[in-house]
Amino acid sequence: MAMTCKNYVELIGVVGAIQNSVISGQKICRISLATNRAYKDSDGCAVISTTWFSIRFWETKECKIPEDLKKGDKLRIEGRIDVLKYVNPDGIAQTMYEIAAKRIEKIDQMEPLQMEE
Repeated sequence: MAMTCKNYVELIGVVGAIQNSVISGQKICRISLATNRAYKDSDGCAVISTTWFSIRFWETKECKIPEDLKKGDKLRIEGRIDVLKYVNPDGIAQTMYEIAAKRIEKIDQMEPLQMEE
């Protein structure tokens, strides 16, 4: 049986910073997106852990950047994980993970946070 490999991610979260620009006539939007995870620690205390993701989205005819996108908006993002490698100003090799979004959808409300088992 052949195994299929796929680089796919779906995130639902809250918008932080937004940076819109135009490169070679095409709109690009970079946002930070916060997702939350609820669980109980070893002492049984409830913990909410927030993870921030860097999102890059090139606007296409099929999928537009929401005109009224703002900090605090709730989004559903579909895309892939890109690995970016670079050397910082101090000469140290760095690796960064970024979500290359193919679809951005504003949502009215988020599902309530469920405690992980």
